[in-house]
Amino acid sequence: MFYNGLRKQPAETVLRLSDAYEGEGDVEIIAHVVNVNKGENPELTENSEFVFRVRNNKESGMNDEESVKAAVETCIKDGILKNILQEDKNRVISSILTALSQEEIDALHESELNEAREQAITEGREEGREEGREEGREEGREEGREEGRKEGREVSILESIKNLKKNLGLTSEQAMDALDIPESERSKYTDKL
Repeated sequence: MFYNGLRKQPAETVLRLSDAYEGEGDVEIIAHVVNVNKGENPELTENSEFVFRVRNNKESGMNDEESVKAAVETCIKDGILKNILQEDKNRVISSILTALSQEEIDALHESELNEAREQAITEGREEGREEGREEGREEGREEGREEGRKEGREVSILESIKNLKKNLGLTSEQAMDALDIPESERSKYTDKL
């Protein structure tokens, strides 16, 4: 397998099918990847020059097809890979264009993955916020209930004190003693009597 992409890669790499999945299988496929970019493999100078010319053509504004065809023509003219390019010119152009298309597909796929990842993060945050709001509402309701109970209890005690004073003629202190109201709480009732 030949690599001619733009990412920095070692001169040679070994890819194993088993690296693409977890577990064990009955078949193992090993692909040896040779980086054919200029300067990576000196023994492949002609191949590297061809790849270099295609890339330069693309950088100068040519589309994929124009870049490959122009590189084929100049390489034949300059004697680079001349025999292969003259004999199988159309097949070479077709396979290079397919490889270039695959690179674009991979880039698009990566872009879609990034977009899906961002969308999942956004949705997760929104779900988290909604759960937080709901928990906050529930805590607020519970606090409200607790406050209501507390206020209701205080109103009830205050009414009981007033009734004891009115019906039995007790003082505020005597009524609070009868109701077993702790000393620490008595001032809040005294202020309201």
